[in-house]
This record gives sequence, structure tokens and C-alpha cells, in this order.
Amino acid sequence: MTKPRLRIGLIGTGFMGKAHVFGFTSAPRVFDLPYELELRTVADITPQAADEAARRLGFARGTARWQDLVEDPDIDVISVTAPNALHKEMSLAAIRAGKHVYCEKPLAPLAQDAREMSDAAEAAGVRTQVGFNYLCNPMLGLAREMIAAGELGRSEAIAVSIAKTTWPMHRAHSPSATIPRAAGRWPISAATRWRPLNICAARLPASWATA
Repeated sequence: MTKPRLRIGLIGTGFMGKAHVFGFTSAPRVFDLPYELELRTVADITPQAADEAARRLGFARGTARWQDLVEDPDIDVISVTAPNALHKEMSLAAIRAGKHVYCEKPLAPLAQDAREMSDAAEAAGVRTQVGFNYLCNPMLGLAREMIAAGELGRSEAIAVSIAKTTWPMHRAHSPSATIPRAAGRWPISAATRWRPLNICAARLPASWATA
């Protein structure tokens, strides 16, 4: 059975741009995705850089205008990995064009800008995702359970370190409650909600870590 195509446009080819491409190309090898992912167009700072990135990363074409991705009716998802200050402009333009958006963190330098992006995506009915590290990692689900149970006391912020990140979980945990939100409306960037009061540092045992 032929799967429908999900055609991807990427803005920015720095470290995070390469990380997004790695995810797009490796995910179909690991998961039975409902779509066939197609790397359509990549935007970079000059035509030469864009063409080189397209050749190296496997996109069909390159462009020096990120607006070309927004205006292209053949692109379904736009991945934004440009500098943080540009996330809002690029994401809102994509949302207005009816594109789904995968924006690298933080969504914007200001919480009010991130909220505007979130509200725009909800109003447009498009899917969004923000690149939070370990958003769906089982160890965070366990930490959330510990906090909810009051085992760590009252906390405003938590810094977590683990002894080893490649050991399997000893017991299965339900997915994080943020998963549906990550697949739908954007959460506000954690960086813009930081409150450095009563920080609780929790060192989880290595047996609770996962790859």
C-alpha cells in the first residue's frame, strides 16, 4: 500500500538543521510512519550555500529565500532552525500559509511572542511541534510522577542529571502528558517561563535512565 507523502521544507542548515534532517531520514527506518517523508526544499543564506546543502542533505532543491518554502503549495511541513530571533516571523508566515511547523526551541525570545505563535497555530488548525530535548523520554514521566506525589517537595524549577543515559528502564511508564500538546498546540517555551526560585536538583539512579 502506497503511503501519502509529507513534503518537508527546512530553513537553516546549521547544527540543528542537520539534526532535524537526521530525524527525518532515520525515523522511517525505525518507525512505521503513516507518511512517506520527502525532503523537498532547503533554504540557506546564499544560493550557493543552499544548493550545496540540498546536494549534501538530500533535498530536491535549495533556495536563498525562506519565503519560497512558505509560498510553495507542494510543501506540507516547514522545519525552522534559523536563529532564535527569526523563529516568530518565519513560523507565523508558514502558519498563515496553512503549513504545519516544526520549530526549534525556543519558540521566540519573549513569552508573549511564543504565545502569539501558539494562538495563531491553534486558530489556523495546523499541527506544530517544538524541539524540546527528551520531551517524551520515560525518565521525565517518572520525574513528573515523583513531583506530583510530593516526593521532592515544592519546586519551582528542577535540574536533573543521570548517571548513565543508555541503561534500560526497570519498569514501563506511561507517555508524558505533554505528548498530545506537542502534536497539537505549541507549549510555551520553557526558557521563557524560567523562574529560578527554590530549585530542586534531582539525581536519578542510572537504572531509571534510557537511551
